[in-house]
Amino acid sequence: MEKYQSIQAMRGLATFLIVVAHAIEHSSGWGAMTKRMLDVASGTGIFGVLMFFTISGFILLRTSYENFGRQGSAGRFLFKRIIRIVPLYWLATLLEYGLRVRGGTAPDLSHLLQSMFFIPFLAKPEVDVAMRPVLGVGWTLNYEMGFYALFALTLVLRRRLGILVTTIVLAGLVTVGAAFKPLSDTSSPLTAFTFLTDPIILLFVAGMMLAVCERGMPSLRQRINKPVLVASTVMFATIGITVAWLGAYPFPLASQAAVYFMAVVCIGLCVFGDMRGGSHSVIRLARFLGDASYSIYLFHFFAIVAVGRTIPWADPVVFVGISSIAATAAGVLIYLTVEVPLTAALRRLSHPRSEAVAITA
Repeated sequence: MEKYQSIQAMRGLATFLIVVAHAIEHSSGWGAMTKRMLDVASGTGIFGVLMFFTISGFILLRTSYENFGRQGSAGRFLFKRIIRIVPLYWLATLLEYGLRVRGGTAPDLSHLLQSMFFIPFLAKPEVDVAMRPVLGVGWTLNYEMGFYALFALTLVLRRRLGILVTTIVLAGLVTVGAAFKPLSDTSSPLTAFTFLTDPIILLFVAGMMLAVCERGMPSLRQRINKPVLVASTVMFATIGITVAWLGAYPFPLASQAAVYFMAVVCIGLCVFGDMRGGSHSVIRLARFLGDASYSIYLFHFFAIVAVGRTIPWADPVVFVGISSIAATAAGVLIYLTVEVPLTAALRRLSHPRSEAVAITA
């Protein structure tokens, strides 16, 4: 199946937004960063994550659309997801753990095991920090793997029933969770239950609905020349407007809902204004970053920290620019030298004659 080029490009842009956000946050203690700049970083990073979840819901349903009810489809789906996600995540997690051991701040072994098997936990209960695994950015993968497991279970059903069950389960989780942590409380969840029932999981449903609309209403597909440019413009405008009224974390409920909606709109523009085979150099670069986004996402913070420790930066703004580029380049290198050959080897090992997946999530 041919890749959705605009989706890949948007994934690349979303990844870079997260990298920049973390670079800003890392330099926040250097004195030159204002509170507003930190709010911008928070809003930018969160917006990137929301787009990722929407993309996941869209791509997983779109690529599995004809597989509902087929024998063995659930197992094949899970296998592809596992070899795509787990090996590289374990490498990054073990690297983080090793660095913490060297620095004398290693977490308990139980926390390492919970992290590697995507079990959410509160890392530091005494200070009520957000729930983070050993590899901090891995919190999003706890949601992703939960969605994959649910989606695989529904693949044994007929398509309409499978989509309906997935939607009802995710919406039901949010509804039940709201009884313990009201939707108006938009602060970080501090228990496994409130984490797994957070409204952010509705972004997977939104992505699935985009896939349903794209398949059911092909006339909505528009062949505009530069859909990525249009979607990117909307995205960046959205970030600016959103950050202006958010103020500080936790976000007001109305603002959070607006951010969710606008993230879905951005991905919708990519879906219905998709461009296949665009040749503009910026678009090609964004698509390539989308292909490498998983490696960039998992390893970018290592590079940001390394740049900060290697050179005594006096200007945080300069640091943010250089460290963001360095982190992206490091992720691309890992993608080319580790992720691609490792994933290909695992696929050949178990299914030597099967075709590779055309688009990834």
